[in-house]
Amino acid sequence: ALENHGGITSTPEQMFSIIEKIKKSPWFGINFDSGNFRTDDPYRDLEKIAPLAINAQVKVAIKPNNGEKQPADLKRIVDILKRAKYRGFVVLEYEEKADPKTEIPRYLKQLRELIA
Repeated sequence: ALENHGGITSTPEQMFSIIEKIKKSPWFGINFDSGNFRTDDPYRDLEKIAPLAINAQVKVAIKPNNGEKQPADLKRIVDILKRAKYRGFVVLEYEEKADPKTEIPRYLKQLRELIA
């Protein structure tokens, strides 16, 4: 999977330029990482790549290109994946400073409710 992770894959358009050069395969797609786009509208860009997602990693914070980290809109992210008919697993990728032993269970509960 190709991940939206800076460098040569910082925008959906950069990702698609690589994907178009690869022979279509059911074994290749996008690793959808909700916290990696640093664009003016990361949710818009996640919407663009979601139809090609074969794996999904959800982060609890998002950082648009204005540099201000903010809580991720988990409902919006899950809705993007649902509209794209994503059928795989959703992984919580927790990278925040708060105690993971207390925060991760809270976020997992929220994600489970949103996905159900």
